[in-house]
Amino acid sequence: MIGDTKYKNPHQGERSYFLQPGDAYQTFAYSKRYNCPRVILVYPQDEKPVRMFLAHEPSSKPWLYVYAVDLQRDLFAGQ
Repeated sequence: MIGDTKYKNPHQGERSYFLQPGDAYQTFAYSKRYNCPRVILVYPQDEKPVRMFLAHEPSSKPWLYVYAVDLQRDLFAGQ
């Protein structure tokens, strides 16, 4: 599995989509280059939690998992 992080507001850009097309293309290139069937893309959370999964076809398994992490809370609390 490949993980990629972005430290930017995912809602900025030319469209109002959460996932920027360039970020999806980049992770797709990683997937193909390293022959990896799953990629995780992590953004900082700005408004509400996000969990998104993208698949090549509706009946296929997801290849891209997108999450937003709340950086305003203590990530090490409870450990």
